[in-house]
Amino acid sequence: MRPTPAPAAPLLEVLARVEVEVGGLLAAPLFAGLTPGQAGVYQINVRIPEGVAPGRRVLAVTASGVRSNEVTIDIAA
Repeated sequence: MRPTPAPAAPLLEVLARVEVEVGGLLAAPLFAGLTPGQAGVYQINVRIPEGVAPGRRVLAVTASGVRSNEVTIDIAA
């Protein structure tokens, strides 16, 4: 049996509280849920906070109180 892709409408959001930290500042998630058209793939859309300076910055996600591994991303000027 093949997995069923997530629908485009309605979007399927996670029920857990999700926080994203970028460069030490919280970035409010715009969306956290299943990726439309994909099976078992989750995505989180965030807007980088204004106070985050350009350069290499650490990003981490916390969901239901559990923090992810940290990754480094490049923020353009």
